[in-house]
Amino acid sequence: MDPVAAKLFVENEKVQKLLDVRNYHMGEINPREIASGAIYIGTLAPFGLPIYSYQSQHSVLNADGKTYSTKNIIPEGKVLLAPSNNTIIYGPAADVKQGIIVAERSVFTDEDSKSNTVEIRTESRPLPVVYDIEAIKILKVK
Repeated sequence: MDPVAAKLFVENEKVQKLLDVRNYHMGEINPREIASGAIYIGTLAPFGLPIYSYQSQHSVLNADGKTYSTKNIIPEGKVLLAPSNNTIIYGPAADVKQGIIVAERSVFTDEDSKSNTVEIRTESRPLPVVYDIEAIKILKVK
């Protein structure tokens, strides 16, 4: 869920009763960051359901083809409910010098001797593999 949805979620009285209070610090900001920019919020006790907030952003090329806009990966006020048994596979990225590379992140370098520069870039081609499409829900909370 995005940070706004996470705040609304944690402040909800019914949710507070379900949160695993062993990991909840009243009156203290104590987030636990995990891989890929996610923040663990708590666990819904009766279901054993971990709750995370994801605040990462990505750049989108504007219509002019020259400038970029920054957008949140999860839009404000949205919650994604999904089972944890889904996986991600990675497609190939191609480079003239290195050929085709299949990896989570492929690193490429571009050298320009005229401007005396080296550009280092990464590419990733993730593809989510969903095992039960009916188990995934997107909720609007704001």
